[in-house]
Amino acid sequence: MEHEGQDTRILVGFIREDVVRADNIVVNGEFSIGLAVGDVIIVNGRGRIKLASGRECIITSEGGPIFIEALYCGVAVVVGGPHPVVVKYLKAGKTYTFKAIIRRLVSGEWVSSTQSSVGRASVNTVVFMDPHVYIIEVENLDRVVYGYEEPGVESSKYS
Repeated sequence: MEHEGQDTRILVGFIREDVVRADNIVVNGEFSIGLAVGDVIIVNGRGRIKLASGRECIITSEGGPIFIEALYCGVAVVVGGPHPVVVKYLKAGKTYTFKAIIRRLVSGEWVSSTQSSVGRASVNTVVFMDPHVYIIEVENLDRVVYGYEEPGVESSKYS
């Protein structure tokens, strides 16, 4: 993952940082982070982030929920476990969610899997991979694709 001229920050355990800046950021444990900025941001564990911005963001909860106020990414993968990942505002080119709660989502493409919910969505294309997903308010939605089959309903498989 590391290329010549790139720096990597790996934070493990109980982390309390105001600002984390590196090309590649890896966080694992319990954390409270004010600002995380990097090309690739990988977060696993539980805690809070005020703002994170990166080209690729992978957020997974473990041992408790993750709360993020704002997440700006080229590609965002947001995966909750027994505890969800809760994001107040998420803006990304492409987004994948699984067991996530997003208050406001702005994305070019959103692939939504099990137990994901969005309060307000502005999305060009949404791909529903599971029927247990909901959107409370749609601001903009150009195209809907169903990646699952329901009895008696024709589906359009995502390809």
